[in-house]
Amino acid sequence: NTMLSAVTNGGQYPDMVGRLLLERICFDHGLSSERMALLRGYLCLNSKDEKAREAASTPWLNDNADCPAYILGRIFYMMLNIQRKAVNNPKSNYETIYLSSMINRPQAIFPQLLGDAKSLIRGLKTDTSTRGLGYRYEWDMAELLNRLPYPFDFSCMASLDQKLAFCLGYMMARHYSFLPKAVKEELDSKQEKRDWPVALDDSLGVETGKPVFKDGDTSYDTEAIRYNFKSKKGYINNVVC
Repeated sequence: NTMLSAVTNGGQYPDMVGRLLLERICFDHGLSSERMALLRGYLCLNSKDEKAREAASTPWLNDNADCPAYILGRIFYMMLNIQRKAVNNPKSNYETIYLSSMINRPQAIFPQLLGDAKSLIRGLKTDTSTRGLGYRYEWDMAELLNRLPYPFDFSCMASLDQKLAFCLGYMMARHYSFLPKAVKEELDSKQEKRDWPVALDDSLGVETGKPVFKDGDTSYDTEAIRYNFKSKKGYINNVVC
């Protein structure tokens, strides 16, 4: 058995494994841990795409991977998560409706989904109870989008390996979201740590506690700050005069 030999001896998987795996994911949207393991194994052992192999090199969400298809998969899961947080009992589910299209025809559906996500984020930011979450989604989305090559033409989704890298990015992001908080903190400690302080409303509905950004002797009140504790760099949102 070629597959058994590959697993026991560490050799390449049969070429048909990747193709059949992708067909099954497109057909039934199954995202089991077994499929995720197969995806990682196939990309690590069979892929000729260096960035796809690097993205699959860790058994958890690889935040350092710069494979465009893998990043697109992460963005797609974020879109699904934004929909779940912003819409109570949504009539449609991005995963069920759009996963296959994102794999095979991303250029036809991604712009629409991105526009929907940005609109939902604006809604989260206008609600005082979800303002911080809205800013966090906005910044996380912007960071991932900025890591895509420019100009972006979806050529990164042309090959089988790239489509599988997309699926893996999506699966890993999904898996990470269900991890216990303590496990997330442990994994995050191995990568970059950030904070998202935002202003909150007091009991009378008056906005208070705006984050303050200091640059030398000058300080600014802001609506929100994003700060990376590892790089010592940050982003401020709307300086308040």
